[in-house]
Amino acid sequence: MLSPSKFETCRWRRFLPLLFAVVFAGVGSLSGTAANAAPRLSGYQISALFPARIAGIAFGRGNRESRRFTARVKANGKIKMRVSFVRDRGRWYVSGSRLCIQFKFIQSGKLKCRAMRRYGTWIHLLRRNGTTKMKFRVIGR
Repeated sequence: MLSPSKFETCRWRRFLPLLFAVVFAGVGSLSGTAANAAPRLSGYQISALFPARIAGIAFGRGNRESRRFTARVKANGKIKMRVSFVRDRGRWYVSGSRLCIQFKFIQSGKLKCRAMRRYGTWIHLLRRNGTTKMKFRVIGR
């Protein structure tokens, strides 16, 4: 006669179905959060963020390279930004439900308008395909 294995005689074996149910329920809830992304901010909500001092991370192509930045966004439409050792000035305004920003040097002086989403304390500026181009949070007024 064969002796029972340790697995068959183990007391916690009866809890395995419950363990699998908890694990798979957790995986399903994680995939649901990605599908149900935070709603985009309206123009009014974007305007309410500024004036402010902000700090964040700007992502390069494919989110491979990233740079930390700080900026002072004023109510009169002016913005001063520092990325690594580069300082730049520009202007900002809200167009519909997008934040439009233009600097003198950064982005080659091109005007960029981007939609925004809030994830907790972080505000994300989105690319056209919906991925994050830049994220920041308010660090002062």
